[in-house]
Amino acid sequence: EPITVTATLSGSSTVSGQLVTFSSTLGAFSPASGTALTNDSGVADITLTAGDVRGAGIITASLTTGEQATIGFTTQGDDIGVVGDINITLALIDSDGNATETITTSKPGKVIAQINGISSAVIVTFTTTVGDIPIPTAITNDSHTASVDIIANGSLGAGTITASIASGETGEVLLVVGSSSVTMG
Repeated sequence: EPITVTATLSGSSTVSGQLVTFSSTLGAFSPASGTALTNDSGVADITLTAGDVRGAGIITASLTTGEQATIGFTTQGDDIGVVGDINITLALIDSDGNATETITTSKPGKVIAQINGISSAVIVTFTTTVGDIPIPTAITNDSHTASVDIIANGSLGAGTITASIASGETGEVLLVVGSSSVTMG
């Protein structure tokens, strides 16, 4: 499982907005650039994944002024296949495969999560604030997508569908659960 590497800048009058460049002898960073800016407290965070080589490594955090700090670590080399920055994009489609923002009792939808930055299969967990997702988890396929069905289930209104993976990344899409009416005569 990925870890968060934290570098804290101290002893400087300007701690916010400083560029920290991380490097490592093992594993892979997300973002892949290996860079992060310090926050108002002088803290810069970056995610380090296990990589595919087991062993001990060294992480170095460097400032543009030349100061640097190092720390040792060990990894099992059991990476989930991170190949860059990890992100999730979501789409809501109707039963005909067309993009939509609205589902109804008579027209359910499907939520498709595209997982970018991971080359191996992962479990995606879906939640919604309106409507119902009967089976809330799915595994990504060879195209790095996972999908679940969403139904109105009697609720109406606007809401958010969220997809998340074990490493903490999430994606969201908005939806409306409307009513379907039948007119006779």
